[in-house]
Parts: sequence; C-alpha cells; structure tokens
Amino acid sequence: MVNIKKSIRKSISIEMFAYLIQNNILFKWVNNSGGGEIDSYSPDEMARYCENVYQAYLDHGLELKGKRVLEVGPGRSLGISLLFVLGGAKQVYAVDRFNCLSSDDDLVLERLDPEWKRYLKRVEHIILPIEHLAERGIGEVDLIVSNAVLEHVSDLEQAIRSFHSLLSPNGVMIHKVDFRAHNRFLKRGPLYFLTYSSALWRIMGNNIGAPNRMRPPDYRNILQRAGFEFELQADEYFDLGEVRNAKEGYLRGTRFANMSLYDLSVATCWLVGTPRL
Repeated sequence: MVNIKKSIRKSISIEMFAYLIQNNILFKWVNNSGGGEIDSYSPDEMARYCENVYQAYLDHGLELKGKRVLEVGPGRSLGISLLFVLGGAKQVYAVDRFNCLSSDDDLVLERLDPEWKRYLKRVEHIILPIEHLAERGIGEVDLIVSNAVLEHVSDLEQAIRSFHSLLSPNGVMIHKVDFRAHNRFLKRGPLYFLTYSSALWRIMGNNIGAPNRMRPPDYRNILQRAGFEFELQADEYFDLGEVRNAKEGYLRGTRFANMSLYDLSVATCWLVGTPRL
C-alpha cells in the first residue's frame, strides 16, 4: 500500500485524479479519516500515543476534576477519553465525523487500565460532524479539546461558533492544529497544496476530511468573530527559506501570498481559548 501511494505521488496529475476518485466514488466504502502513521500502531504503541497526547493537554493547563469534556476527533481510539475519566472528568463526549475506531481498541484500553469497561460508561461516542454538535443537545461542557483535527473541519467557522455555544462561561478549549499538507502534493513543496482553487480542492477532498487549508490569520479572524479570547502558540515551523520561495513563487496570485512569512511558516500550533466575557 505504501509503495502504491508513493507511485501515485510521483505525478501531480495522477495524484489529483486519485483524490477525485477517492472523494467522489470510493469515500462511501473506505475508512474516510486516516490517522497517518498511527494507522499501523500496535496496541502498546497506541496506548503510549494516547498517554502522550493526554500529557500534552495537561501541560497546557487542563483541569479535569468534575468536568464535562468534549473530545473532538478521537480517531482510532477512545483511549484519550478514557484517560480524561481516569483523571477525574465527570463525563466525556467523543465526537467524530467518521467512525474509525480500531477493531482492537479494547486492547488499547486494556493497556491503559484493566478496569476500562467500568470507566468507559462515562464516555459517549458520537458520530456527527462537529459543526452540527450544538444541535445534539448535550448541554454545556467545561472543556473542549482536539489533537490535529480542526485542520480537517470543512466549515471551521461554524465549528468554532458551535464550540462557543457549548462552552460554559468559565470553560476553556485546547486544540493542537497541524497546518501541514498531510502528504498531499509534497513533490513541489510543503505549501504547494495551497495553490489549488477552493472549488477544485473541495471536489478532491470535502468528503474524505482533506485539510481545510486555513492558516493562522484565518483562525484569528474566526475566533474573534465567534467571541473568544485566545492565544495561538506556534509549536513547529516550516523551513523559512522554503516558505519565502513559496511566497515569491508558486503562491503568487493566491490569497496566501498576502500573508506574512511568519504566518505561512507555522507548521503546528496550540490554540487555547475562552469565551469572551
């Protein structure tokens, strides 16, 4: 499978055609939300991954005791949601657009806690686009978290507004955002995937969770309009020379060419936000 993907990505036109087929013909029969490298993780590796992500949330000020938590995009495992409960959360809602839990997730949960079945009663797994979660009527939550998920949300503004309506007045949200290409069209450069028109990008990926290509300025504008106080903390960066070449080269004529080198250079960041009082 890896060799097939490498062969497809040698030609941009073939790669485009493959995404068109997957997005418009195959998406109903394939696992739509790929986890990348973690797809091949063993239960032990997946358990360690869940523990690492959970610790990263704690490092960004997460407090769990008695809280109602919304985890956006649990992906392959409910392990992080389980860790929230073990850490003192009262209730966890694990919401995903696609049901892509691993068939051996029970082995992952077993490694995190042998009595996982008792604790998992406080976790509700909901299959629903996050943009529409406010309509589900789950009530207010105290915490909203996600790890490399927001960059896949089709309507980011609606999702952020949904978060605002769900968060309690003293609530907080913590998100890790990945601005990278997710292995799409890397042959020409790390930002080449930004060159496609919005219409063409949608027909290549709107059904299969393709990156929404929002950049830090887009997040700042959306968060301000939605009524959040927030901080974007850059975590990783693209090579500045490559970003400069992209801005002066293949990004010319796109909306991204008007963004600063700094904003284009952010590869991943942490977003911490609270409702504006």
